[in-house]
Amino acid sequence: MANDKVSQVVNDLIEELRASRERNVAASNSAVNPRLKELFQERGQRRANFAAELERWEGGDVEVDGDGLEAIQRGLMTFRAAMTIERDKTDDVVLHDAQAGEASLLESYHEALAADLPAGLAALIRRQHEQLHAAYAYVSARMGDTDQPLVIGMFGAVADAQRAIDGLQAAGFDREQISVLAQEESVKETLGGGLIGLAAGLTIPIVFPVLAAGTIAAALGTAAAGAGIGASYGGIFGALVGWDVTEEETHRYVEGVRQGEILIAVHTEPGRREAAADALRQAGGKSVSRRYEEAEEVEG
Repeated sequence: MANDKVSQVVNDLIEELRASRERNVAASNSAVNPRLKELFQERGQRRANFAAELERWEGGDVEVDGDGLEAIQRGLMTFRAAMTIERDKTDDVVLHDAQAGEASLLESYHEALAADLPAGLAALIRRQHEQLHAAYAYVSARMGDTDQPLVIGMFGAVADAQRAIDGLQAAGFDREQISVLAQEESVKETLGGGLIGLAAGLTIPIVFPVLAAGTIAAALGTAAAGAGIGASYGGIFGALVGWDVTEEETHRYVEGVRQGEILIAVHTEPGRREAAADALRQAGGKSVSRRYEEAEEVEG
């Protein structure tokens, strides 16, 4: 990619980050709850820090230390403290508007990651995207129905995951209640059908590595589409933690997806949690867990 085009990508992101900082300053001024004011203030500062990182990269003066989940966890600390408090209607409106702005920023990162960038710059932008996406997914999850039961299972084979989806639908679960998360390589053999066919039948586009829609993809948003391997792991982490999945389990699920396993999550109605868990187990699901309960290891 020519140097002038690389500079344009960087400059566009810097401008988006500066605009995001201003939006967060305005949100902080509009919020009623002091915790939310602090949240938006910190978020605005992080945007300024990211812009400064990109400016230093143009001068060749920045090192990329990877995109580990530890950094994502640290970035969620303020959000987790703020989102557990009671909010009034004004705060809910501010949060909703702020999330819309975050979706726009994530789209800018998606466009940058789709470009042919030098390896170091791509790694820096991907690391920033991971942290932004984790926070976006976490807040989206917390703004939803976090009291709805959630059942999760891991699958090592596409055929087993497909049997689980078939079993869930046979048991009366709607497609919109089922989410599938996996790397593209895990389901290549099903192009034109199977899991990808299921995703294509939904209103939310296929994203990578999030392959099927349902409630998890709704919280993750669609901005990560095509962004490349690793670009959505932060989003998966943020969404699951936002739905009160324990951090220990979340780490295990994210690492499983990284290793090529397929995660299926089901948002159920009260009283139907066991029916969902049975469908996952019967299809060979491993580590089937029900939110608020200890994980249950199931061989298969």
